[in-house]
Amino acid sequence: MSTYSGGDQETFLAGAAITRYQVVKVGAADNTVIPAVDDAASMLGVAMRPAASGAQVPVQINRIVKCIASAAVTRGTVVTGAAAGKIATYVDNAGVQDFYLGEALESAAADGDVISVMMMPGTNTGA
Repeated sequence: MSTYSGGDQETFLAGAAITRYQVVKVGAADNTVIPAVDDAASMLGVAMRPAASGAQVPVQINRIVKCIASAAVTRGTVVTGAAAGKIATYVDNAGVQDFYLGEALESAAADGDVISVMMMPGTNTGA
């Protein structure tokens, strides 16, 4: 599993360059993470500091976390992974299994805003 376990944070190896507050998913190799780029794969957590590829990176896997918005997000909406490891408002894709990260606790006005999110990852196959 991870290289360090410390409560709600786990330390993994970065499988690509990672920035602070990027949403990450499981990488191609054991014990690695890479930035999540959409809602097509399960999101593991949020990087707590930047890391170069191959370096250790602590990942928050539970609780309230800071995330980078890719566009405007309204407080109280469900959010998911988006391009560059950012978050976006979750939209159900009918008949397709997709994944979400949690609920926005703050609103974001624009791309690049950092907001709090209550992590409660899950999956949905819309009808």
